[in-house]
Amino acid sequence: MNPRLFLIPLLALAAHAQDAASEFRVTSAFPKYETADIEFRDASGVKWPSFLHGKPANDAGAITFDPAKPAASFALLCDKLAQDKGDQSRRVLGELPQPPAATLTITAMAALTPAAKTKSKATHTAELTGTLEIAGKKLPVKAVAGLWLHD
Repeated sequence: MNPRLFLIPLLALAAHAQDAASEFRVTSAFPKYETADIEFRDASGVKWPSFLHGKPANDAGAITFDPAKPAASFALLCDKLAQDKGDQSRRVLGELPQPPAATLTITAMAALTPAAKTKSKATHTAELTGTLEIAGKKLPVKAVAGLWLHD
């Protein structure tokens, strides 16, 4: 499995991140609307994806773009089911009496690298390390994040 994370709202304003250190806070207070989305997809393509959405779990998160020492430490709490009126039996998470809360906690970020030319609009990528907790289970996560960095 090759998970990919796309952190559009969190990282879209990282000006000149590849040239100088810049720190950005990840907070549940701003913006007021929900900004996080965790998608569960079937690698075989047989099942429909399940979508959970929410906000950063707390106000202690930060992302540091530093060519010498990049860092990331934040948690996303996604506890609301998107498209909840559809046939959930066809989705990856299946029929659930109520959606499980999923918490993605990122604890580290590797160096930024220019993104490969694909359909994605990401300008850079970086490997993020952390854990995904859902339904009482914790899974280690090591995923490539697509980053949108603007000049």
